[in-house]
Amino acid sequence: MNFMMNTMRKSISLLLTLLLTFSLVSVATAEGNPVLEGVYDLEKNDFGMETFYHFNADGTYYASFFMGAVTDAGTYEIKDEELAYMVSAGADGTAGTEDDEMATATQIVELVSYVNPTPVKVAYVDGKLVDISLAGMANHRTMALTEGKAYDASTETPIKVVNLYADNLEGNTLTLYHDKSFVDYTGEMGIYGTWEKNEDGSYTLTDEDDEDNVFTLTWNEDGTASYSLGDGETKDLSTSVGPVAFNVFKAENVQVATADTTMGANLTLNCYDDGTCVLLVNITAIGMELEADKGTYTVADVFNYTFNFETAGEIAGQPDWASATTSGIGVNVPYAATVQAMGSDLVIDAQLAGTASIAQ
Repeated sequence: MNFMMNTMRKSISLLLTLLLTFSLVSVATAEGNPVLEGVYDLEKNDFGMETFYHFNADGTYYASFFMGAVTDAGTYEIKDEELAYMVSAGADGTAGTEDDEMATATQIVELVSYVNPTPVKVAYVDGKLVDISLAGMANHRTMALTEGKAYDASTETPIKVVNLYADNLEGNTLTLYHDKSFVDYTGEMGIYGTWEKNEDGSYTLTDEDDEDNVFTLTWNEDGTASYSLGDGETKDLSTSVGPVAFNVFKAENVQVATADTTMGANLTLNCYDDGTCVLLVNITAIGMELEADKGTYTVADVFNYTFNFETAGEIAGQPDWASATTSGIGVNVPYAATVQAMGSDLVIDAQLAGTASIAQ
């Protein structure tokens, strides 16, 4: 496979990763819209475990569900956008049926997690978050600001924002957390400390044991990072190690099914330059991404893909010769299997599509 094409794909992937994970300050949007600030608790906490969102005025949030069993952090943005939401489950008391009482919000709060950067939209009505899902385990809830509630940010569980790797080695990592702490294992000794973002987009990292031991992290145009250690040494860091996704096939807004329900999902099939492939399922309602299947693939006669999945078995790609251009050709991948995800069977039957580059 062509080395230059791999390098370009890697750079693009890194740039997208940075754009998604380093939106650390995203002050609420349209002019005149309020900024959320404070603790939002459940209006009705029928399971008796502390569950809340804490919003900061700088456009970031921290969430803790079910007494800290699930934690999250990320950015938020208030948008002037319509979104249908459920007011009540109707006469039958069962959500998701025809008699649900529905309404349309004119504003939303869009949440982007550092853990999974797929945006999650929540209806924002009369200052409340309505019809919200809590990690997919408690749905159709309402959360409202608890005025004057004391909050101690030091009790937050640090949420990883990004890992940066030195020397293409998994263990040589610089990790930045949402609470502005960092852990540096790129050298011989581990360093712990705090970070601040500068106006020019760079980051200043300070050793907690020696405030004179200061590092600078800056981003390069190719999507890598430069890490200046203060003694004149600079390390090149990347956001990934190992194989590079060479071709990607996708299916959006498809339906996947468990024994109890059907859910909307986006599918992504990553084909790596070492001949392996992984199928990812993103459950759109909760923004959760899961590995559904994996295996290997081969390409014969340029565009004839053959996949061998651990669960789905052998699947042949289907070249779309009518779509051929001077740079590539469309390839469809019909995937059908029952996989294990979230502790239960998940039925997937969809056609993924992507473009195979002629530069292979």
